[in-house]
Amino acid sequence: MSQYTGNTTAVSPLSGVAAQADILGLVNHLMSQGEGGTRPANIQTGGIWTKDVGSGVYVPKFWDGASDRALVPEDRSAIRFDVGGTANAITLTSALDLASFPEGYRGYFIPTAANTGATTFAIDGGSATAVKTVTGAALPSGYIRSGKLTEFWTDGTDIFVHRLPEYSTSATGDLWRFENNLQICWATYSSADANTSIGNGYWSGGLSKNLPAAFVGNHVGWAENRSTATAWANGRVVNASTQWGFGVHSWTSRTGDAIYLGAMGEWY
Repeated sequence: MSQYTGNTTAVSPLSGVAAQADILGLVNHLMSQGEGGTRPANIQTGGIWTKDVGSGVYVPKFWDGASDRALVPEDRSAIRFDVGGTANAITLTSALDLASFPEGYRGYFIPTAANTGATTFAIDGGSATAVKTVTGAALPSGYIRSGKLTEFWTDGTDIFVHRLPEYSTSATGDLWRFENNLQICWATYSSADANTSIGNGYWSGGLSKNLPAAFVGNHVGWAENRSTATAWANGRVVNASTQWGFGVHSWTSRTGDAIYLGAMGEWY
């Protein structure tokens, strides 16, 4: 701690030793910007001091005569926040004691739970503010993922939340989700039989397979038969956007064809 309030001894003039100690104390105070756990007692309005918040973290503060204001780094580097509250009403606490989150700056935190719907952030004790996806929508369920680094920023009016790309695989197929509302699904139907006679060829009848995740809003689906050049597949997304519906056609009777299924669209 390097705070100095000046010599309070009622001796004038100071002795050489006392004057030297007074000057050294003042120099140390200035060189450390009044570093300490609390504001220097003799600070004046407009003064700057450095708060030691522990764990090797030091935060420059500006005293406006009524309260301390954090001086946010000018390099606009991301500010780390500790997380609390609930899944949909998140409280975020930084070492900067921000009265408001500055425009153009970025913050990040590690969530402890996935959100289940529209979500608010309360930053450094401030009021709860509804946050948005990068597309400007209210956060859908699962947009914030537990344990995944989550970054946010503000344009001065709204707070927008970034989301790292998501990938998962299961028995129903592979799933990719992105913050811009794009969802991609991919799967293989391992054995399709096109052996039912129809006209001059053969077909499989109607087939279906569950999607890894349902779509919301616009989407498109397709099916492809790569087993032979004499057979083909047609498909789309059906059943309230929860399944692929498809069929296989062939000039000759066939069994055991692998069918590749794809779909893309909106997930929120």
